[in-house]
Amino acid sequence: MQLITRASRLALLLILLLATYPALSCAKQTMLAYPPYLPPEYYNCIEVKPNDLVIKYFSTYGNMANSEHEYNGRYFVFKNQLVQDWMLKELDQGWIWAEGNVKCELVNVNDMKAYKIDDRIDIVGLNNGVMPDSTARLLFTQCFVLPAGVVDLPASGGQAFAAGY
Repeated sequence: MQLITRASRLALLLILLLATYPALSCAKQTMLAYPPYLPPEYYNCIEVKPNDLVIKYFSTYGNMANSEHEYNGRYFVFKNQLVQDWMLKELDQGWIWAEGNVKCELVNVNDMKAYKIDDRIDIVGLNNGVMPDSTARLLFTQCFVLPAGVVDLPASGGQAFAAGY
């Protein structure tokens, strides 16, 4: 005895396809089926604007030694950065620039190649402090680039950055 007829199977298949259609159409818009992997320590990052962090190190009222103690070796996120051609000039060497004065060495250069001029990205990485051969630039290593807002960084309860000058 056949419990499910051929017509019943087709109807069930049609219902399942129609039920998944809204999810499939949304997937096209977000471009990502899964959020990108980030090591756990990245979720405890500090949100900051690149220039605010640089000013913290180099302003005449700042104390560079204090900034080095406070911020070197910490993870930061630069949110909603506009991809511009000058950021990508040294991409083939493995890094991009954030606001012209923070060098971000990428974990995977190919991740950045997926973006085009005028896209928005979040950059999260490890602050290594002042570049040895520079007077007003910071070096970030182990950087990931993500579509802006796709990962909620910093995770709730993370630290905040106070942009005092």
